[in-house]
Amino acid sequence: MRRWLFLFIAIFSLACLTQGLATAIPFEKPGIESAATPFSLPDCQPSASVAFKVQKINDTLVMLIASGLQPGETPFVYYSTEKRMGGYDGNIVSDKTEFYSELDLEDRDVTKQATSGEQLTTTWDIRLEHRGGVECTTITLP
Repeated sequence: MRRWLFLFIAIFSLACLTQGLATAIPFEKPGIESAATPFSLPDCQPSASVAFKVQKINDTLVMLIASGLQPGETPFVYYSTEKRMGGYDGNIVSDKTEFYSELDLEDRDVTKQATSGEQLTTTWDIRLEHRGGVECTTITLP
């Protein structure tokens, strides 16, 4: 009788284990960009007390600047094109309620020069999610 009970428990455990392996959920760390969308962009919910702008440094690098945020908060930055999406935790906001972050927006999926010699451009949607809302802007590079 004990042999049958042991055999039943072993078969049941094996069935549970194979079912668990078959239904594994893929995991992506936040801050890693991907062609697949691990999350969706939040809707724009601008805060009247927050000023947000993006300044171009060069053809691929921009500076995100926000003021009016709450001291100590860590905003989340989203960036996307039609082909790419990513995000990362920003720097902790200083006591002066200011936020600065450089963001490299090199579009590795698009050839820099078209075959006709004209320069291609990419429009980026950039969103800054913070405690008081979601600031949104776009920038076209290069």
